[in-house]
Amino acid sequence: MKRVYVLRHGEWKSPEDKLTKVGKQKALELKEHLPDFEFVYSSDFGRTKDTAEILSNKTPKIDNRAGVLDASRDQLDMIKNLRESHPLGVAGAIFEIE
Repeated sequence: MKRVYVLRHGEWKSPEDKLTKVGKQKALELKEHLPDFEFVYSSDFGRTKDTAEILSNKTPKIDNRAGVLDASRDQLDMIKNLRESHPLGVAGAIFEIE
């Protein structure tokens, strides 16, 4: 059975669009809990490519459909809460689809 993991990028700095030191560290910590990936896709944002590369040791394929999240107020509040409370940051909140 194949599994699909959908992850959000780590903590980043604007306007540089790069992960912060904390974002990189949390991505490395999260990587320890993930399997090896067969395929890796990312949006074209620097922060998402950086996160994907850290988590997979692969250069992600760019998919322009993966862009800015179109989320409800409740979803945005959940993301904000995870960013502040999850030990691995919001990227640690993994949605697994079987």
